Amino acid sequence: MPAVPITVNISANGTRAVLPVSNGTLVMGTCSSGTDTQLVSVGSTSALVSEFGTGPLVQLGAQYLSIAKAPIYCMRINDSVAATMSAVTYARVGASTGTVANNASVPNDAYNVIIESLSTGLTGTYTYRYSLDGGVTYSGTLVSAATITLGSSGINLTLADGVGPLGLSDGDLVSFTTTAPGYGPSDLNVCLTAFQNSSVRVRRIHPATTSVTSSGLYTAIRSALNTLETAYKYTMVILESDDRGAGPEAISTWQSGVLTDFATEDDRVQVIAGWCETAMVLPIGNDVLQLRRPLAWTIGPRQASVDVSEDAGAVVDGAIQNLVLSPVSVDAPTGFDLDGRLYTGFEGRGITTGQTYLGRSGIYCGGAFMRVQSTNDFYRVAHRQVMDVACETLYDVLLDYINTNVGTNGDGTILEQEAKAIESRLNAAIEAILVKVSPQRISPSSTGSYAQVDRTNIITTTEQLLVTVGLTSRPFIGSITLNIGYVLSIPVAA
Repeated sequence: MPAVPITVNISANGTRAVLPVSNGTLVMGTCSSGTDTQLVSVGSTSALVSEFGTGPLVQLGAQYLSIAKAPIYCMRINDSVAATMSAVTYARVGASTGTVANNASVPNDAYNVIIESLSTGLTGTYTYRYSLDGGVTYSGTLVSAATITLGSSGINLTLADGVGPLGLSDGDLVSFTTTAPGYGPSDLNVCLTAFQNSSVRVRRIHPATTSVTSSGLYTAIRSALNTLETAYKYTMVILESDDRGAGPEAISTWQSGVLTDFATEDDRVQVIAGWCETAMVLPIGNDVLQLRRPLAWTIGPRQASVDVSEDAGAVVDGAIQNLVLSPVSVDAPTGFDLDGRLYTGFEGRGITTGQTYLGRSGIYCGGAFMRVQSTNDFYRVAHRQVMDVACETLYDVLLDYINTNVGTNGDGTILEQEAKAIESRLNAAIEAILVKVSPQRISPSSTGSYAQVDRTNIITTTEQLLVTVGLTSRPFIGSITLNIGYVLSIPVAA
């Protein structure tokens, strides 16, 4: 028997297929607990925290659990890139000279930290509170000490009095930022290989990052996806773009940078561009934080909450959850600084963005696209997902025929009744998964026939069954033209 018993050739821009059996998600990322590369099924936030502690994997996983309301798979990635803490800055209101310094911190995520002194005094006497999200939410009142820990953030600090001596004054603000632990292409490849070697199938993989996805990481992911497909693991990867740089940079400059980062097209990669203030559904300490995170952290979960044949950008489903509009400014006239309705540099280029709509509140997905041009059959994520489930389903059906015998005609071709029996079984599977479901995932055939067994193949010689399946996808409405005007009412003759 050959090492590859079934060869699956997926054609684009010709024979088109679509279908769904599962809608699972695998979230990968760094975190404070757990075992690297171990696949864990998680159905609740409490189980997520118990298994993985804190960090990007936990925060992103909590978003999926909250929005999609379905269990997910999680996998810890080796954090080969150390977390960092920036220099400390002070905004003093009095004559204080106390200092705040890093005490061998290992931050577990990217935070915008503010420590506010609530009284004046020496270390050990003055009180303070802290914020991990730039002052949006604060902890309760705490008493200063020589060393302090900011909740479960992994941030440890040393407080010291200055000359005078004096610690901090009432109203002083101390601020700094942290980055999350990161990973490289080799770390991600190990995890993708572990997934390949497992029995688990998922519709999408979402590696959690809080920084730009480097070209090296993108190359590694694309290579791994090709390997997964040859192993009959039909899935896609959601990737996040970087945020706007310092300044921030002009939106046109940022858009050009994203297109450069993801210049090579791939019909198994979805690039979701942009960042936004995100209401994190997972409490850190006693607070629910509002952090600037990739837009993918909310659009990805929205995709997981709808059928694989549906688009995450369907306006009828409402705005994306857990996003917070910023104050209106020149740069963000709608309250969203990367509004795809106003900044159209990604339009038709296979980049998924957020946008607003006049007359509707909130931020919407502007349509879920793979990183390919609009002329590609798999431009819509839904068409990619449905095709992947179709391949899984038909693979499972056809696997039953490996090493079975069939009747043949005198010339070595398959008997008609044998061919029809195989076609009937394939057609029934397609009807059950794609047609007789709600929502319907493909346009039904008028004859109920989708699969065709090759009757000319000399199977006695080739020992190979040749099957062709043709499916018709359901198109999406991307725009609408409304023709409206006044007309004369013409009376109908009696």
